[in-house]
Amino acid sequence: MVQTLFPSSDAIYQDVNACVHTAHIVQEWLSEHEDEVSSLPWPPQSPNINIIEPLWPVLESNLRVRYPPPSLLTELANVLHEEWYKIPLQIIQDLYLSIPRRLQPVL
Repeated sequence: MVQTLFPSSDAIYQDVNACVHTAHIVQEWLSEHEDEVSSLPWPPQSPNINIIEPLWPVLESNLRVRYPPPSLLTELANVLHEEWYKIPLQIIQDLYLSIPRRLQPVL
């Protein structure tokens, strides 16, 4: 599978040490394919490095208070799009400015 997806054999696996990525089946697969896939060392609980992560709970919270809730996938997509654009620019700017601090653990 890796050879099909990455014929030049330069596949690199990067995870955020989330529980789903540290599951036994994932670790077993990585071990079986270690000659095909390089893994980047990454600090534990590193989702906070990605500046989009704090926005998911905001979107979820805003979605939960909508009434009636979206009942179709297309409605959900539209509502999420609306809520995304309601996020104040200052929050986005603050997250952007936090990038150096977020990256410090992996430098």
